[in-house]
Amino acid sequence: MTNNSLRKPARVLAAVAGIMLLLLVFSCNKSSSGLVGKWYNVKVPEIVEFKQDGTGSFSYPNNQNPPLVFNWKKAADNSYSIDVTYMGGKRTLTGKLEGKSLNIESNVGIEVYNKKAAD
Repeated sequence: MTNNSLRKPARVLAAVAGIMLLLLVFSCNKSSSGLVGKWYNVKVPEIVEFKQDGTGSFSYPNNQNPPLVFNWKKAADNSYSIDVTYMGGKRTLTGKLEGKSLNIESNVGIEVYNKKAAD
């Protein structure tokens, strides 16, 4: 075998490995379209945190009450279902990413949140 005949399989193997690496990086790096992380209410001191595992919490920095936990899942493009257990019942909120803001809609209205860049 010559050196040229050994180089061709090595190149093919390297190309396949490179493609697999790119697929892995892009599939793991989606972060649910940027939803994962901390979002800050634009009107009141409230933080909503979405975790990669489909859980999250509403917390209130100036309040001694414990965080309100929830489960979330993607419902459609830029739309999320947020299931909160509150006062013995389950309530479903809708979250929508619109530009750089997250709008969370409930039966009492819409709250707007912004994500800080250094999150």
